[in-house]
Amino acid sequence: MSRMPETRRSPLLSLLRTLTLGIVFALFIRYAFTKSDINKVKFFKLSGTNNFFDNEHPNKTIKDFPVKVFAIGDIHGDFHNALDILSAAGVVSPVDPFEWTAGNATLVQTGDIVDRGPDTRFLFKWFDKLSTQAEQQGGRVIRLLGNHEFMNAKGDWRYVHYGDLVSYPEPYIENRKYDWGPEGAIGDLLITKYNVTFKDEISRSHFMHAGLSPEWSMQEDFVNSMGHDVLEMFMKGEELSDELKEFWGIKGPMWYRGYAQLPTEIACEVAYNVTKTLNVDRLVMGHTPQFSGIRSRCNGQIVLIDTGLSSAYSGERAVLRILKNERMSIVEAVYRDRVVRL
Repeated sequence: MSRMPETRRSPLLSLLRTLTLGIVFALFIRYAFTKSDINKVKFFKLSGTNNFFDNEHPNKTIKDFPVKVFAIGDIHGDFHNALDILSAAGVVSPVDPFEWTAGNATLVQTGDIVDRGPDTRFLFKWFDKLSTQAEQQGGRVIRLLGNHEFMNAKGDWRYVHYGDLVSYPEPYIENRKYDWGPEGAIGDLLITKYNVTFKDEISRSHFMHAGLSPEWSMQEDFVNSMGHDVLEMFMKGEELSDELKEFWGIKGPMWYRGYAQLPTEIACEVAYNVTKTLNVDRLVMGHTPQFSGIRSRCNGQIVLIDTGLSSAYSGERAVLRILKNERMSIVEAVYRDRVVRL
């Protein structure tokens, strides 16, 4: 019985087979990785981390960046959602007593802790403890005033959650009024520990709740003192001067929404001029919800961080993270399951 002759593989067929496999593999890679995945790979290449799967753990320390600034927007009475995202970002421990874990980092909370949720009192106490713990590790917690803090000091309780009210001993209303007054625990915290604006010189970022219009940016040095004047006058039931009425007006620092709502061309012109006036690279603010996540406008000069994280809104839970070393700055949105470069 004769043997079948050996078939020689044509060099041309081998080449075609190799090319076909290469094309199939390239298509697989193209559709297997989403745009956000590609951004993740870029980020970890820049940060010097070789393990791609580190992105699944955004609380990992990134040693190449000694400067770390975190910012969280409107919390609106929801401790659990705030804890969830701050622990995911590596700022606090997820287990009781929920302590500071971010070392020498900075955390900025841009106001509106109160209203719409039941956990207001606990949140104020928690941020006060975090501030003390951060200082012990060389870090800091910057606490800013939102329009809802002013509203409650003024006696405007339209958005107060029932759970917040009954967290006080009876008589609920009288005890809550005292707490928000100049001699109450929350009132004293707001007057002594909270400001309207914060400028971080190292990350070249300006933080506040709503925003400074071009006119108000010229008075930035006076905004914090004016804010405290308004706050104390609200607590005492006193009438505001015309100048302070403008501070509290719709175009004032506590209500301005231009950076979120103006058409792109106008918003970018305003942001360009205001960043020059303030000598910063970016303006970071809450106030106007961006339910799909942290939003960057005008090549990063505007960063909107109110994501409606409270269960009253059911928006995305997110924290802004700014990383800086001698060579570069990286600005990111940290979510529970991903990190997105802005």
